[in-house]
Amino acid sequence: MNKKITIAVLLGAALTWFAVSAMAADFYVLYFSLEEESALLLDPTSVSETADHHKRAHIANISAFFLWNDDVMEADCAGNRWKTVSSVSHLGKSDSEDHAADADATAGWEDITKGTMAWHEFDVVCRWPESKAKLEVYQSADLPTAEQAISTLFSNQK
Repeated sequence: MNKKITIAVLLGAALTWFAVSAMAADFYVLYFSLEEESALLLDPTSVSETADHHKRAHIANISAFFLWNDDVMEADCAGNRWKTVSSVSHLGKSDSEDHAADADATAGWEDITKGTMAWHEFDVVCRWPESKAKLEVYQSADLPTAEQAISTLFSNQK
């Protein structure tokens, strides 16, 4: 009888692991630093081309203490510039602030300088999907879960 229970428990654990793994999504790490308590994740399902041949992408900017921004960026790949289309800041597990009406958050096109972090993000988006081969992958059930997990990691290292 004990063997049957053990096998049932192991089989149940294996099926649970398989179901969780099958439901996990890949997010691409654009930047990660424990020391700076900062990470940038790209949602690959969000990368798309606009009617005027720009590229859009959802990038999560994550820090400690359950703080993160969900930004939708639009890249003018031919013009080496990009802009914030939308930005939502999250504080805690449920509070958020939409910056859609904030002129500073969505101020217009910004020129991108090679060698900067902004250039790296811009370059990855413009060269998507070829650029993903050089990026680390973070798996999570969804982006909010990934954001909370990474923010918690940063907060717990203190």
